[in-house]
Amino acid sequence: MPTIGAFVIVTGALVLILWFLKKSQGGSVRPIPSSVIKTLGSSRIGTTPVFLVAVGNKLVLVSSSSNGLTPLTEIDNPAEADAIRKALAGENGGEK
Repeated sequence: MPTIGAFVIVTGALVLILWFLKKSQGGSVRPIPSSVIKTLGSSRIGTTPVFLVAVGNKLVLVSSSSNGLTPLTEIDNPAEADAIRKALAGENGGEK
């Protein structure tokens, strides 16, 4: 019987620790809204696929490989970003 009591105490302590850890991490991770991050287009440089991604007001060109995504350049100049967005909109028939 003493082993059952010890088992209940240890199990209860583990449940409390897990509950506390979950609460201290701030809950679950929320998805990023499409208004914050959006893929504007894709192309290839040689055999490497690249993607133009809008993150807030910035544009980021990223390459994709078996190792994951790698940022190539960041366009944070508003005039340059607007010119690229307008070029993409014209190419896509006015789509934004």
